[in-house]
Amino acid sequence: MSVTERLVASTMMNDEIKLSINILSDTFDKQAPPDDATAGFFAWFRQIHKPNEEASFDCVMNLLSNRAHESGADHAADILSTWKRAHKLLQAKHQRALMQDILRQRGIDGGESDGRRISSPVAITPRELLDTYLYGDTLHWGKPRGRLAEMQTTALEAAKWEFEMLQDASMLAHFYVGFADIARVALAADPA
Repeated sequence: MSVTERLVASTMMNDEIKLSINILSDTFDKQAPPDDATAGFFAWFRQIHKPNEEASFDCVMNLLSNRAHESGADHAADILSTWKRAHKLLQAKHQRALMQDILRQRGIDGGESDGRRISSPVAITPRELLDTYLYGDTLHWGKPRGRLAEMQTTALEAAKWEFEMLQDASMLAHFYVGFADIARVALAADPA
């Protein structure tokens, strides 16, 4: 079973993730997979997400790009370039900001939001937020632990940031699953 097949089968990818906030009573209800399921998901996710891992998006992209270049498959190289740009964008902008950009590009007024996260006016990219959780709590207790503590000053703030992080992870995981399917087909067609 491949890493992406494990991601697809995971509780994290199949359970509902929801955060309901009652502003009047200052209470919230969080629905998310249990911590052990989330940690298991992130052990697999990291293998695709962290650039120097053997199964990472970057390593597979480099392999496919090299094969496309060696075989003179310009069309394949163009397609891979599009996936690479999309990956960079998904790591740099969260889902809400991307939706706001699309609305603006189409001349649609998306309201007052400027694409900020619901959690905070603090700008943090999906890559930064995921790394903060992965290496500050979920997989390791490293340097990002202090930043995570600053973000989680209350139970509500902690729930909001966790919700944002889980959304970012889900968005990227779906992207990785789609790319893995394309890579699998390409590598089967050219087993060099």
